Amino acid sequence: MFCPKCKTEYREGFTHCADCDFPLVDALPADTDRSVDDMPDYVNLKTVFRTTDQGQIALAKSMLDSHNIAYTTLGEHTLMGGGAIYVRFMVPENKVKLAAKILKDFS
Repeated sequence: MFCPKCKTEYREGFTHCADCDFPLVDALPADTDRSVDDMPDYVNLKTVFRTTDQGQIALAKSMLDSHNIAYTTLGEHTLMGGGAIYVRFMVPENKVKLAAKILKDFS
């Protein structure tokens, strides 16, 4: 099983991507087999936004998704226990300016 958005592979029994919340598919199209040279630079991520507000987290995800900007969050699952833990939104370095512009009204 694979996520058609982020291409993550899942074990049998999963139905949705834990990160993208997309329904999983049995196989990816052949053109998704990429070489290491074609992979985006996810190693060099930069923080563009941080918040403790669940509403802002959902809105930021929606805004970044609608602009097809890949991102990851750090600290999101620690909010389940309560408290003021910041969730950080991180994007590839080449998308920092665009993501910051999209999320500027949140800070």
